[in-house]
Amino acid sequence: MGLEFMQVVFGIGLLLVIVAILNKLVVRPIKMVFRVGYSLVFGMILIWAFNYIGEVFGLYIPANIVTILTAGILGLPGLGLMVVLQLLV
Repeated sequence: MGLEFMQVVFGIGLLLVIVAILNKLVVRPIKMVFRVGYSLVFGMILIWAFNYIGEVFGLYIPANIVTILTAGILGLPGLGLMVVLQLLV
């Protein structure tokens, strides 16, 4: 095997290492941002729908970042938790 072939193999290996590092540094945080954004949108829709229906029964959950993320990440059990907490307080 010639020296030029070994340099090409080394270059390809170095490129793969750089791509793997960029994957960890750039792509994963972007995925996390989209995941949190999805949770925010889902939580806001849940709280809006609950407040729309809960108006009939006199129930209301304030829409702030904590309640929206709770509803977005935990889903309906999180919404139920906030309703129980609202009734207790």
